[in-house]
Amino acid sequence: NGKLINEQELVDETFNVRLTTPKMQRIVEIYQWDESSTTDDDGKTTYSYRKKWSSDIIDSSDFHQKNHENPKTKQYEDETYTSTEVKVGAFNLSSDQISTLSTKGTFTNYDPEMLSKLNLTVSSSYLTTSKDLDNPQIGDIRISFVYNNSNDISVLAVQQGSTFVTYISSYDKKINRVMDGTHSSKEII
Repeated sequence: NGKLINEQELVDETFNVRLTTPKMQRIVEIYQWDESSTTDDDGKTTYSYRKKWSSDIIDSSDFHQKNHENPKTKQYEDETYTSTEVKVGAFNLSSDQISTLSTKGTFTNYDPEMLSKLNLTVSSSYLTTSKDLDNPQIGDIRISFVYNNSNDISVLAVQQGSTFVTYISSYDKKINRVMDGTHSSKEII
């Protein structure tokens, strides 16, 4: 257990988001149609459609009803940014350990100049193309940035030099876990 130490600023150049954090993610979602089907005991299939936010493009070309059409591409992609040097006390975390850190913090301090340039607005913690995020239209985009905001973390692994590596038990069980907060090994397991 120890204090999480990171001094590197992570930068998303596209949206001018800058944070000193070990891990930051850009999540891009598009409002789309989603098809589902149910088949009754007689073999009759019924199709239903609902609108939902999704980070993945939902291919509507195979929908049973062709009047539900989704965008075919994403204007912006999801991204994950990680620091190269993160420590717990005097020990360095591996890149794999850094990549597993949580992202519970939500970024909200967007650059007004960037918003104007990209023709986006802010609604709650989202950047969006939607005129009304409470009543979005098919094809609307919402973008959020989340990041690790932990002060203390716990690591369950084997110390090797100034870092940690995977512990392999006598039953060939691999253990290399990082969790937010202060936890005992029993709690982590």
